[in-house]
Amino acid sequence: MTTTKLIQLYTDKLGGLVHLKAIKHYYQHGTVELPETGLSGTVKEWISRDQQQIKIRNKLDLGIFKQENGFDGEVVWRGDSNDMITNISTEELIKDYQLKGILMFYQFATFEHAGIQLDSDENEEHYLLYIHYAPLHRKITYFINKHTFLLERMFEEGDAHIHIEFADYRAVGNILYPFYNKVSQPDENQTQIIQYEEVTIDETPQADFFQMPISQVKDYQFVQGNAIENIAFQFWGHIYFKITLNGVEKWWVLDSGAGKTLIDKTFSEELGLKVEGHIQGKGVAETTTFDLVRFESLAIDGLKLENQVIIAAPIARLFKGVIGVEVGGILGYDFMSRFVTKVDFANRQLAFYDAQNFQYTGDGEIIPAEIEANLLHVEMTVDQQFTGKWSVDTGAGSASFMYPAAQKYQLHQRAGLLGVGGGVSGEYFTKVTRFQQVEIGSLKIDQPLLSFPNNPVRGAFANPKVDGNLGTDIMRHFTVYFDYVKRQLILEKNDQFNLPFPENHTGLQFRGNDDGEIFIKYVAESGSAAKYTGIQKGDQLLAINELKIAEMSHFYELQNLIRQPAGNPISFTIQRNDLIHQFDYVLEKVM
Repeated sequence: MTTTKLIQLYTDKLGGLVHLKAIKHYYQHGTVELPETGLSGTVKEWISRDQQQIKIRNKLDLGIFKQENGFDGEVVWRGDSNDMITNISTEELIKDYQLKGILMFYQFATFEHAGIQLDSDENEEHYLLYIHYAPLHRKITYFINKHTFLLERMFEEGDAHIHIEFADYRAVGNILYPFYNKVSQPDENQTQIIQYEEVTIDETPQADFFQMPISQVKDYQFVQGNAIENIAFQFWGHIYFKITLNGVEKWWVLDSGAGKTLIDKTFSEELGLKVEGHIQGKGVAETTTFDLVRFESLAIDGLKLENQVIIAAPIARLFKGVIGVEVGGILGYDFMSRFVTKVDFANRQLAFYDAQNFQYTGDGEIIPAEIEANLLHVEMTVDQQFTGKWSVDTGAGSASFMYPAAQKYQLHQRAGLLGVGGGVSGEYFTKVTRFQQVEIGSLKIDQPLLSFPNNPVRGAFANPKVDGNLGTDIMRHFTVYFDYVKRQLILEKNDQFNLPFPENHTGLQFRGNDDGEIFIKYVAESGSAAKYTGIQKGDQLLAINELKIAEMSHFYELQNLIRQPAGNPISFTIQRNDLIHQFDYVLEKVM
C-alpha cells in the first residue's frame, strides 16, 4: 500500500480529511493517573490554530502536584505547583509545540508541510506510517490497525522517547476521537493514563487565553523592602547556610542544579510531614522515585516562604559522608525562581531580591540564559571549539561534560585523573583533565579543569541536549546573579578571577560515615599517592599533616590540604586493621 493511500484510509476512518482540517480548536478534559506513584487527578487541554500558528494551553492537577503549560505561538511558559509562572521558551520547545499542532490538525496529511517527510511500511498487525520532522530530527511512527484503520500506538523518537497508546474512539461531531491515552516515557520511567470525559471542537477561546499570565505568587514575604542582603554562607564545595523550616534550624544547600527543593527524608519524617504522592526525578546516574510533601513555613533572616510542595529524599547521609555536616535539605528551582539570587563567592555572602522589582545597575556582563527542565542554561565554549549549552549548577563542585558530549568530542581519549562521582541516585566513574580555556560571553578563564563521566550513565549526566554542567569551581571567579524571570545570568569578576583551579595531586577521594570517621573511597593510579604511598581503598584516614580527623568540624578542610600546589610536603596517617601507617612525600603535578 502506498503512503498516500494509507493516509487516505486512515483519515477517512476518522471522518475525512476535509472535516479534520476544518477544525480550528480542540478542548478536552478528563482524569489522569500516574501508576505506582499514588498520584491521580484531572487534566484539561486547549489547542487552537490561527492560520498556521499553533496555540496550546494545558492544566494538570494531581492535588499536591500541579502544573500548567502554555504556548501562544511565540512564548512557551510554565506554572509550577506553587503558582510561579516562568517563561521557558527555547527554540527546541517552540518547534516541539509546533510539531504537536502539525499532528493534531493533520497538517502532515497533505504532503505539503515544510520539514515533514512521510514513508510507510507494514507488519503482521499494523500499517506503519513514518513521519520524519527535520527541524527536530524527530521520527514519529504511527501504528494503524490493519482491520479498523484506527491509530493504536504512536512512538516518538529523538533526544527522548515517548510511547502513546490510543483507544476508546468516540464520535465528536463529524470525527472519531480517542478518549483513552496511555503516555509512557521509558527513559524517565514515567507513565500517564488519561481518560477523557469530554472533547469539544471549535469552541473559540478568548483572544488572550494562551498568553503567559502575570505571576501572582504571594507566598513569600520580605520583612523590609524587596530584598535581604549580606547573608553569610559557608563554602564547603557547595553553598551552605542556615534555614529554619517549620521552626527547626539546620544547614541547607543552595543548589541551582536542583529542579525542585528537597528535604531530607528522615528530617521530613521527624517533622511529621505527610507523604502525599511520589514523583520521578533525575539523579546524577539514573532516575529515582521521590516522595512529595508540603511544609508550612521556611524562614531566612528577613525572608519567609509559606506552604510549599517539596520533595523528600535521602540526602542528609550523602552530605554527611562527603562533608561531615548534616543538612536539612536543598533549595532548588522553585525557591530560586521567585527571586534574583546573588552569590558573592569572594565574600561568602548571599542576597535575595524580589524578581519583579529587581533592576541591575552594576558593570557585570549579562549572559542570556534559557530555562529547561527547571535549570538555567548558558552558552559556553571550551578551547575555542566545543560550544554548547551548559547547566548552571551551584550544587556541583566542578564543571563536567555530559557523557554524550564527551563522546561527541572524543574526550575519553585525553589523559587525566580518574575518580568516582556520585549523588542521590548512585555513583559513576569520572575523569578530570585540563583544558586551555573556557569562554562565557566575552569572559575567558584559562587552564580550567573539567571532568566527564568515564563510563555510560543514566540520569542527569546522560542528557544529550546539554554539553555540560557548570559548577562552582568556575562560578567562584565571579559574583553571580541568577535571574529566572529575565532569563539571564549576570557575572561580575571578583578577586579570585585569576586564581588557578585547585588540583587534587594525590588522586585520593574520601568518604565519611555516621560516626565522623573517614575512609579512603578511591585511589587513582595516576595520582601521586598511588606512586609514593601504600594507601589502599578502605583504609581509615586518621590525619593529614598535623590535622587530626577527630578534631575537624567538617571534611572540606581535607580537600584544601590535598589541593595544595605541587612541591608542598604532605603526610598521611592511616589505619588498616589494627596497624597505623604514616606516609610522607612531596606533592607532584598530575595534569
